[in-house]
Amino acid sequence: MRILDAATQPEAVRELLARDVFAGSEEQARDAARIVAEVRARGDEALVELTQRFDSPALTAAGLRVPTAALEAAREA
Repeated sequence: MRILDAATQPEAVRELLARDVFAGSEEQARDAARIVAEVRARGDEALVELTQRFDSPALTAAGLRVPTAALEAAREA
């Protein structure tokens, strides 16, 4: 991660803010829609497969279950 300081790097901050943040967003939106459709169609199986692919190779279907105590603790927080 690059950290910019507006006081000492004003030009770098201006360049960052001038970027087109939506460039390529159409493709990303299509990718996200495909992922959502896959999870809707295949449920937990797709969720595990996609999570293993993009985030956590060690995840299993058993890892999707949140313990009751954790849910209760979150509710009370």
